Amino acid sequence: MITIKKFYADWCMPCKSLSPVIQQLKVEYPNINFIDINIDDEVAETKLHGVRSVPTIIIEKDGISVNRMSGLKTRQQYVDAINQLN
Repeated sequence: MITIKKFYADWCMPCKSLSPVIQQLKVEYPNINFIDINIDDEVAETKLHGVRSVPTIIIEKDGISVNRMSGLKTRQQYVDAINQLN
């Protein structure tokens, strides 16, 4: 099972730019579990994962973190990271 955790904040402009990309990926990869985590609302989860900047994407496979990307990346970089696991 692949899970993609997107750590974001409502005030973060790069996070807002990332949202439509993630929405497209949700459609293209319906077998992946996508979780949005607002760092201001879910402080404990944010600390647990050591997130210090947003946006941060953590990709987990079978509950184990296998990839982490901080900052806004290109859509292709996210696709490549996902395809490495399939």
